[in-house]
Amino acid sequence: MSANSPAPLPLIVRSEAGTLHIVAEAAPVKAPAAAPKADDPGAEFFRRQRDEARQQREVARQQRDEVRKQRDELKSRIEMLESQLASAARGESVKAPPPRDIGELDVFALEADRAARLPDIRSKQARGLPLAIREAELLGERLIPPMRRAARPRQTPGPDIAFLTVANAKFLPGLEGLILSLLRVYPDLTSPIHICHDGTLNSFVQTRLRSFYANLIFLEPNMDWFEQVPAMSDNHKRIGKLGYMNMEGLALTGFKRVILLDSDILILDDLSELWDGDDYNICYDCGDREYVARSAFTGDWVFNSGVISIPGDRTGPQAYAEFRDAVLAHASAEVCPAIDRFSDQKIWNIYLRDKPKRYLPLNYNCNVKYLAKFLNGQPDGISVIHFAGPKPWNSRLYVAADHLQPSASKALQFPKPWVDAYRDMMFHTRVESYRDHAKAHRRAVPVRLDSTVEGRRTCVMIGNGPSMAQTDLTLVEGLEKFAFNWFVLHEGFDVVRPDHLVLGSHMLFGGWSTTEPCFPAGYLDKLRAHKHRPALWTSFYFREYLESINLHQEFEINYGLFEKPFKRFIDRVGRFNADIDTFLDDGRTGVISLAIPAAVKLGFERILLVGCDSNYNQAGTTSKYFYDMSQHTSAETREDSLTSTWTEEGRGQFVYKLVTEELTARGIEFIDCTVGGALQTVPKGKLQDYSTT
Repeated sequence: MSANSPAPLPLIVRSEAGTLHIVAEAAPVKAPAAAPKADDPGAEFFRRQRDEARQQREVARQQRDEVRKQRDELKSRIEMLESQLASAARGESVKAPPPRDIGELDVFALEADRAARLPDIRSKQARGLPLAIREAELLGERLIPPMRRAARPRQTPGPDIAFLTVANAKFLPGLEGLILSLLRVYPDLTSPIHICHDGTLNSFVQTRLRSFYANLIFLEPNMDWFEQVPAMSDNHKRIGKLGYMNMEGLALTGFKRVILLDSDILILDDLSELWDGDDYNICYDCGDREYVARSAFTGDWVFNSGVISIPGDRTGPQAYAEFRDAVLAHASAEVCPAIDRFSDQKIWNIYLRDKPKRYLPLNYNCNVKYLAKFLNGQPDGISVIHFAGPKPWNSRLYVAADHLQPSASKALQFPKPWVDAYRDMMFHTRVESYRDHAKAHRRAVPVRLDSTVEGRRTCVMIGNGPSMAQTDLTLVEGLEKFAFNWFVLHEGFDVVRPDHLVLGSHMLFGGWSTTEPCFPAGYLDKLRAHKHRPALWTSFYFREYLESINLHQEFEINYGLFEKPFKRFIDRVGRFNADIDTFLDDGRTGVISLAIPAAVKLGFERILLVGCDSNYNQAGTTSKYFYDMSQHTSAETREDSLTSTWTEEGRGQFVYKLVTEELTARGIEFIDCTVGGALQTVPKGKLQDYSTT
């Protein structure tokens, strides 16, 4: 090629995953020679050459347009990713982008497109080139699974129907959604639900789940035998022994049916067809594609292992051993492309290949990708939605930070059905549970019935700011006092004798949505070392933990409904909710988030602040608290977040303004008596003006 020759043009095609692959190079377009005369025998050749050049130019134009489109899409995705990373850095929830493939099924159009691709696929096969899984599927048998277009009457399963699922701490929201959705469809359920786990569903989690439904049976199977599966196999590395624990359903005996349900499933309607008949009841595997393929190894249509109904006479030691042998024999072996990419699903397809089975309509295991791509996202008549693939709860709204999963999946994501259902079920469940507990146990009157100044019931909020060193707390000796978090370090704790100790910081227990709540090192020892026993207030989320350590037998404990995913930042919603019988919002300080709603409920007509310095940005500020920071063993709010929140024009000042307005509207005085405090949006006062001594 000469130096002046045009560069070759890459032929670029879009793969099924949406990426670009260079598959060939077009021949360089040469400048045409001088046109021959009309009667020249080379005229026809010249015309063909000209047409080919035009065609190549058109191909080049299409490629250029495609590259520009890809570039714009990539730019858009990068901008979205940058926005999500910025949100994550601020501790905000990261929402998945809306799926671009919401649509309805059109088999004619899909098959027409595939028919156009078949010659190339056959040519590729004839040349001995490897075929992609979907290419191979197009050359084999395919089936459009049926869907029932009518609902069955609901028939509640009895105690002779057992359910079994598998989960770990990272799947806890999914497990909660499964249980609550099953109870929503069958409020009078009595069936046992067996939950296999790897030890991460600890006593705190189990007690919390049993508050939803008592008949839960937690199993931690011995899967040591699984170590015989080669560690280098994809199944072993990707999913491990947890992925095969649903085989424990084969060990359950004495039931009419054992129904296996993945913990990333939502139940929307009746399941009674699952316990009909005498065969294994299974469901076709389809989702991103509208058809189901046939496995060359089993000879059957591939079914999904997320929903399997096992006849009771097909369980027992022999069945369990047979399945275990199938895992050892086939988990790491290549048997068939249609099932090799799966873990337990591969083994279940092999295990049931020679057993009587009945395929149920798609209603009983509808992949969320199928719902989005082919049903317009409308679950009409669907009994089960299966959220295979990226999990809709993979957000700090629903799981602790250490349980977030990195997600580089290109699979379609449609979290809305799960998010909407989960939030609605959890909202009502938590409110009902909280109100029942509060009615029976929450304090209804102040500790000091004579805590009045000038005829108005008055309380004081004692913060932990450095100004406490200049605050004379003897002035409020006769007033009801609320202290906070690390006030246990105050050397005069037993002299001040706070009536309430508000543990409003989630960091005091390990963070939001933690599955392993625990006080920081030394905290309980310091609390218990004091002779004085204040009434405690904290988030209802931590009730099971506090009761597990029997703290409720040592202290009066009261709760507020302050927890994710329902807490909101007050500065964002623009109102302060002072009603402690509802979900509370986040005031960026426990004084506002929990203590003031408690004080309002107890009937106080005047609320004083001391030690609420809010001066993290003032010149000369050397400490955040009255105590030595080395004694502060719980995590803290990030420094940059703290300082930006409490600037003169920051969110913290705005929140206090909203609180002042709400309390004033309720006829409650709100006065800041902090020595040298930086709050600008709360009326100022002097503590001695409200002294009872």
